[in-house]
Amino acid sequence: MLLRSICFFTAIILLVGCKSTSSFVVPPEYYAIDQQSLSSHVHYLADDALKGRASNTEGNDQSALYIAEQLASFNILTLPEQKNYLVPFKLKKHSSYIVGNNVIGYKKGTDKANHYIILSAHFDHIGQKGNRIFNGADDNASGVSGLLEIAKTLAAQETKYSFIFLFTDSEEINLSGAKAFTKMFPDIVKQTKVNVNLDMIAGTNTTKQLHIVSYKINKLLNQSNASLFKQLRKKSAVKVKKGFNQSRKSLGRNRNWNIASDHGAFYKLGVPFIYYGVGEHVHYHRPTDNYENLNKKFLWLASNTIYQHLRFLDKHIQ
Repeated sequence: MLLRSICFFTAIILLVGCKSTSSFVVPPEYYAIDQQSLSSHVHYLADDALKGRASNTEGNDQSALYIAEQLASFNILTLPEQKNYLVPFKLKKHSSYIVGNNVIGYKKGTDKANHYIILSAHFDHIGQKGNRIFNGADDNASGVSGLLEIAKTLAAQETKYSFIFLFTDSEEINLSGAKAFTKMFPDIVKQTKVNVNLDMIAGTNTTKQLHIVSYKINKLLNQSNASLFKQLRKKSAVKVKKGFNQSRKSLGRNRNWNIASDHGAFYKLGVPFIYYGVGEHVHYHRPTDNYENLNKKFLWLASNTIYQHLRFLDKHIQ
């Protein structure tokens, strides 16, 4: 365990941040996201070798380093005054404390550089139980992969607002990574216009639509732009449905979607958010949530859809 920690944090020290313009057009390009790279990220993160990416495991550490390496390759910066992409935090698991690591990238905006759009996706999953590995391909290698490719694409664009790319650890433990971020960086949170959270954006071969849950978004858009955003959702590469059916009898429970994933940490602080996801499905938190069962085409289309929406929000939110 000690050797793993030494090797891990040595690698962290080596990973430091580095530094085309395109305006938003309605309707936007549908296919800005690289499908092959997207699939490659998911394949790596959902591989058996990472053993389900549970917090405080080697597989989780390797996932964090992989994300940091990708951000460096995109020439994305670390947070100001942070030397590394990996930002450790303590959390309680059962009766003891462990260390988690958020992975955070930063892109400076032009007109509104001191205001932020925070994009988030958690990279941890529930790990291994006996011989069964819970790979978490959709939950949430899909969201991480989508966010990586969105970050890469945005890095080549001029954006009005500054973007923070927040890859959280320990979402599966009471949203601990997102909560740690809000406590460690309160000044950033105060200047955040919106959190956009990606969690389970691929689904299965029967998935037909992407759901969004939002909070206070219309307060960020004037009436005309709110109408345009609604039209954009209707023109998206995948069908976008607002909200979920409240009855989840087939899964045995109801959900409060405002706090169902990392956006909940921002919601509790009154920060506007948009959550994108397909919702729970037959493979949710099961060993069958693997690369083979993932709807890879839907993931690609959903990632393009979210990218289009982000370009609109960056241009039009107030």
